[in-house]
Amino acid sequence: MGKYLTVLLIVLAGLAVIGLGGWFYYYIFSSAGFPVIFRILLVLGISGLMAALIYAGLERFREIDEEDDDDLGKY
Repeated sequence: MGKYLTVLLIVLAGLAVIGLGGWFYYYIFSSAGFPVIFRILLVLGISGLMAALIYAGLERFREIDEEDDDDLGKY
């Protein structure tokens, strides 16, 4: 149970950091008058990072379910 909670908290914290950073840069791009295409690319990039983080978290949940050894234990 502790491993699930740890992964969940790390993913949520990562999403918060990426989301707030993305919002900040979107605000800066909007205020500076950048063209819409740059803002769209920024949103797509931030969304991609968030999706990758969620995917990595789900993969870690599957790895915990299979009871594989932790990656860090191999080193």
